Amino acid sequence: MPYQGHTIWITVTPGNFLNPIEARRVGKILRSAPVPPTVTTRDAVVKTAFGLVVPGYGISGGGSKDDPTLEFYRIEIPRANEDRVLVYRRVGGSYQLADDFVYDTDRYVIAGVRVKGNRLVYFDSDGQVVFERIGIGGEG
Repeated sequence: MPYQGHTIWITVTPGNFLNPIEARRVGKILRSAPVPPTVTTRDAVVKTAFGLVVPGYGISGGGSKDDPTLEFYRIEIPRANEDRVLVYRRVGGSYQLADDFVYDTDRYVIAGVRVKGNRLVYFDSDGQVVFERIGIGGEG
Protein backbone atom coordinates (compact mmCIF):
# COMPACT_ATOMS: atom_id res chain seq x y z
CA MET A 1 0.00 0.00 0.00
CA PRO A 2 1.42 3.46 -0.81
CA TYR A 3 2.29 5.76 2.11
CA GLN A 4 4.28 9.01 1.90
CA GLY A 5 5.99 7.89 -1.33
CA HIS A 6 6.89 4.44 0.06
CA THR A 7 5.26 1.03 -0.17
CA ILE A 8 4.18 -0.35 3.20
CA TRP A 9 2.96 -3.84 3.96
CA ILE A 10 -0.27 -4.07 5.95
CA THR A 11 -1.21 -7.38 7.60
CA VAL A 12 -4.71 -8.51 8.43
CA THR A 13 -4.23 -9.11 12.15
CA PRO A 14 -6.88 -7.40 14.29
CA GLY A 15 -5.34 -4.56 16.28
CA ASN A 16 -1.86 -4.91 14.76
CA PHE A 17 -1.91 -3.89 11.12
CA LEU A 18 1.89 -3.74 10.82
CA ASN A 19 4.41 -6.30 11.95
CA PRO A 20 7.06 -4.90 14.36
CA ILE A 21 9.78 -4.46 11.71
CA GLU A 22 7.46 -2.72 9.27
CA ALA A 23 6.03 -0.61 12.12
CA ARG A 24 9.53 0.71 12.95
CA ARG A 25 10.15 1.57 9.29
CA VAL A 26 6.76 3.28 8.92
CA GLY A 27 7.32 5.13 12.21
CA LYS A 28 10.55 6.61 10.84
CA ILE A 29 8.72 7.71 7.70
CA LEU A 30 5.90 9.30 9.72
CA ARG A 31 8.28 11.08 12.12
CA SER A 32 10.22 12.67 9.27
CA ALA A 33 7.46 13.27 6.69
CA PRO A 34 7.59 16.91 5.61
CA VAL A 35 4.64 19.20 6.21
CA PRO A 36 4.13 22.61 4.61
CA PRO A 37 5.09 25.58 6.80
CA THR A 38 2.13 27.58 5.47
CA VAL A 39 -1.19 26.63 3.89
CA THR A 40 -4.00 28.87 2.72
CA THR A 41 -7.11 27.13 4.06
CA ARG A 42 -8.34 25.08 7.00
CA ASP A 43 -9.13 22.30 4.52
CA ALA A 44 -5.43 22.24 3.58
CA VAL A 45 -4.51 21.87 7.27
CA VAL A 46 -6.91 18.93 7.60
CA LYS A 47 -5.56 17.35 4.39
CA THR A 48 -1.98 17.75 5.68
CA ALA A 49 -2.78 16.08 9.00
CA PHE A 50 -4.86 13.25 7.53
CA GLY A 51 -2.18 12.70 4.87
CA LEU A 52 0.16 11.57 7.65
CA VAL A 53 -2.20 8.94 9.06
CA VAL A 54 -1.00 5.37 8.58
CA PRO A 55 -3.90 3.18 7.38
CA GLY A 56 -5.41 1.34 10.35
CA TYR A 57 -4.06 3.81 12.92
CA GLY A 58 -5.54 6.90 14.50
CA ILE A 59 -5.72 10.65 14.44
CA SER A 60 -7.45 13.04 16.81
CA GLY A 61 -7.84 16.77 17.08
CA GLY A 62 -9.22 19.58 15.03
CA GLY A 63 -10.03 23.14 15.92
CA SER A 64 -8.98 24.17 19.43
CA LYS A 65 -11.89 24.89 21.78
CA ASP A 66 -9.65 27.29 23.71
CA ASP A 67 -8.31 29.26 20.75
CA PRO A 68 -10.20 29.41 17.43
CA THR A 69 -7.00 30.41 15.59
CA LEU A 70 -5.41 27.00 16.30
CA GLU A 71 -5.74 23.66 14.53
CA PHE A 72 -4.32 20.79 16.60
CA TYR A 73 -3.80 17.15 15.50
CA ARG A 74 -2.26 14.06 17.10
CA ILE A 75 -1.27 11.33 14.64
CA GLU A 76 -0.61 7.86 16.04
CA ILE A 77 2.80 6.35 15.29
CA PRO A 78 2.24 2.59 14.85
CA ARG A 79 3.26 0.33 17.73
CA ALA A 80 5.45 3.02 19.30
CA ASN A 81 3.33 4.59 22.08
CA GLU A 82 4.07 7.91 20.41
CA ASP A 83 2.09 10.55 18.56
CA ARG A 84 3.23 13.20 16.12
CA VAL A 85 1.63 16.54 16.94
CA LEU A 86 0.91 19.26 14.39
CA VAL A 87 -0.37 22.69 15.35
CA TYR A 88 -1.25 25.28 12.74
CA ARG A 89 -2.18 28.84 13.66
CA ARG A 90 -4.37 31.10 11.54
CA VAL A 91 -2.52 34.33 10.87
CA GLY A 92 -4.20 36.76 8.50
CA GLY A 93 -5.45 34.79 5.52
CA SER A 94 -3.31 31.68 5.96
CA TYR A 95 -2.37 28.97 8.45
CA GLN A 96 1.23 28.79 9.65
CA LEU A 97 2.86 25.76 11.22
CA ALA A 98 3.24 26.72 14.88
CA ASP A 99 4.53 23.39 16.23
CA ASP A 100 5.49 19.93 15.03
CA PHE A 101 6.91 17.30 17.38
CA VAL A 102 6.71 13.69 18.57
CA TYR A 103 5.95 12.78 22.17
CA ASP A 104 5.67 9.66 24.36
CA THR A 105 2.01 8.82 25.00
CA ASP A 106 2.93 6.61 27.98
CA ARG A 107 3.74 9.75 30.00
CA TYR A 108 0.51 11.65 29.24
CA VAL A 109 -2.01 12.23 26.48
CA ILE A 110 -2.28 15.73 25.08
CA ALA A 111 -5.93 16.72 24.74
CA GLY A 112 -5.58 20.32 23.62
CA VAL A 113 -3.49 23.44 23.21
CA ARG A 114 -3.83 27.15 23.79
CA VAL A 115 -1.65 30.22 23.26
CA LYS A 116 -0.19 32.06 26.24
CA GLY A 117 2.04 34.95 25.14
CA ASN A 118 4.69 33.49 22.84
CA ARG A 119 4.12 29.92 24.07
CA LEU A 120 1.88 27.03 23.22
CA VAL A 121 0.48 25.44 26.37
CA TYR A 122 -0.48 21.76 26.04
CA PHE A 123 -2.94 20.18 28.48
CA ASP A 124 -4.52 16.82 29.24
CA SER A 125 -8.21 15.85 29.27
CA ASP A 126 -8.56 17.21 32.83
CA GLY A 127 -7.28 20.62 31.69
CA GLN A 128 -3.99 20.15 33.56
CA VAL A 129 -0.95 21.65 31.84
CA VAL A 130 1.46 18.90 30.76
CA PHE A 131 4.06 21.20 29.19
CA GLU A 132 4.68 24.45 27.33
CA ARG A 133 6.77 25.18 24.27
CA ILE A 134 8.28 28.56 23.52
CA GLY A 135 8.60 30.27 20.15
CA ILE A 136 5.39 29.61 18.27
CA GLY A 137 5.17 30.45 14.59
CA GLY A 138 3.21 33.36 13.24
CA GLU A 139 2.16 36.50 15.01
CA GLY A 140 -0.80 36.99 17.18
